[in-house]
Amino acid sequence: MIALALAVFAASCSSVKIPASGSRQTVLYFSAPTDLRPGARLDPDDLNARLERLGYREVDEPSSSGEFRRSGSRFEVGLRPFDYPDRQFAGGRVRVWVAHGEVSDIEVSQEVPADEAMLEPERIAGFEGGTGAVLAPLALADAPDLLVPALLAVEDRRFYSHLGIDPVGTARAVWANVRRGPGSQGGSTLTQQLARSLFLRNEKTLFRKAREAVIALQLEARYSKQEILEGYLNAVYWGVWGSMEIRGAREAARYYLGKELEDADVAGIALLVGLIQAPNAYSPYNSPEKAKKRRDTVLRVLREQGIIDESTYEAAKLKKISTKQAPARSTEASYFIDAAQREMQARGAGEFVEKRGTRIFTTLDPRDQAACVASVRQGLDELEKSHRKLKRDKDPLQASAISIEPATGEIRGLVGGRDFLRFPFNRAVEAKRQPGSLFKPFVYLAAFRAPMREDGSWFTPATILSDEEFEIKAGGKRWRPRDYDRTYHGDVTARTALEKSLNVPTARVGLEIGPPAVARAAHDLGIQSQLVEVPSIALGTSDVSLVEVTAAYSGLAHSGAARAPTCLDAVVAEDGHVVALQPLPDLSLIHI
Repeated sequence: MIALALAVFAASCSSVKIPASGSRQTVLYFSAPTDLRPGARLDPDDLNARLERLGYREVDEPSSSGEFRRSGSRFEVGLRPFDYPDRQFAGGRVRVWVAHGEVSDIEVSQEVPADEAMLEPERIAGFEGGTGAVLAPLALADAPDLLVPALLAVEDRRFYSHLGIDPVGTARAVWANVRRGPGSQGGSTLTQQLARSLFLRNEKTLFRKAREAVIALQLEARYSKQEILEGYLNAVYWGVWGSMEIRGAREAARYYLGKELEDADVAGIALLVGLIQAPNAYSPYNSPEKAKKRRDTVLRVLREQGIIDESTYEAAKLKKISTKQAPARSTEASYFIDAAQREMQARGAGEFVEKRGTRIFTTLDPRDQAACVASVRQGLDELEKSHRKLKRDKDPLQASAISIEPATGEIRGLVGGRDFLRFPFNRAVEAKRQPGSLFKPFVYLAAFRAPMREDGSWFTPATILSDEEFEIKAGGKRWRPRDYDRTYHGDVTARTALEKSLNVPTARVGLEIGPPAVARAAHDLGIQSQLVEVPSIALGTSDVSLVEVTAAYSGLAHSGAARAPTCLDAVVAEDGHVVALQPLPDLSLIHI
């Protein structure tokens, strides 16, 4: 019976494969590339940060792709090759000067077309099924010298001698846990853990353990030990960062140590290795005491096996466990990705949301996204500090933010709440509320393009309006608009009324030109929500979403030429063909 069960398991797992390092996700999401052409919005520190995030190395004399040198506001960069949706870029050297918030000049080498001087996009996320994982791939050759020996000492001492499952190692783990307490040593081999990470759910059942063992045997038969180690270091679960899982040693170092893996010391590597067994339980952000105890257990194992000496052991034990707040991803883009997925559905590319090998090129700008994240987080924190009654643990205050490029409608940053993992409702695109005074520019736009008034004049910024209380009957009720501070200014110009956001003169304008004219002006700029054509429409009493009103303002900023807001630049299928996206209907990003 056991042999039959194993045969069934083997048949169901016959195509197991370790994805190439850094490409294990079903779908990869990329930011927009960084434009290096003159006039592009950029500052020196931002460019430096982008180069570092992409893994460019700063050197004294760049001689190959992936290297750069900075001298004040001047950069010399060896651009890497990159496969864009519409072209293959071969890379090449450029010199870039950045001043006053923009690229002031550029020199390109012969192999770089002037109109293709761009820094490749940043990978902002990847998804395997419904599970998000941002992955910074690690080649085994680039791993710190201590990482693999420490990993094998704690997780799988007989890694190089077993064939995927290890009865001896399991017995040793049981004995170690009896002597030193639970959690001292794991029982599964690295290959079994890799099988579980890549192909199985973490269910504690005999069925899962049996299938895990069969897949481990198959992995050992197909791949070398080095390939399995590299796959493990890029696939193993290391906890949760923001809304997505931490997969891989590089991401783990950035989250738990606040530094690059290459800069981790002995104590840091011991902490990372110790976390693998139960990252949420041993997280220093959740329990510094447990984290330190687990790290010191790993250090003791390393000393006992002669991997580190006594002095190194004692020095590492003295290192403090960081109790600082967990770092935020500068480009935490969960809500943005949610909007991009909605747009894919709306534009006929929904099947590619979870289709293996798909690459999605977005319009996200890391600097704008970081600014949106910071504005929501800091704004809510300051509001709760100044108004303590607003701070609620169970139902905390929420906010959203969005940044749109007026000339193109491209969404550069989007945040729909304070924590996607806990509150996935995307307020930037799903929530609707009364815009209030945000709606007033549409009223004056409608007035400025209205027909001649009864007195033979036209509405202009100099038109005189009355800021005195009045009352009308509407919908069977009396409506009396009031200014916010309940003070009135007599006669004012239309410009003053708009600049000071005065309710009464704005309501008078809306009544004179008519609610339908106000609604048309708003719809022409991209407002898609239904607007109730009543007198109070002029004061923003119809519900709209943040993305709608921001897109409408972008149209105002672009000489009245509205652009449909979009998160997508291109969707590329696994075979390399660019997926045809349906046009955005009626200036709408998402129909909900």
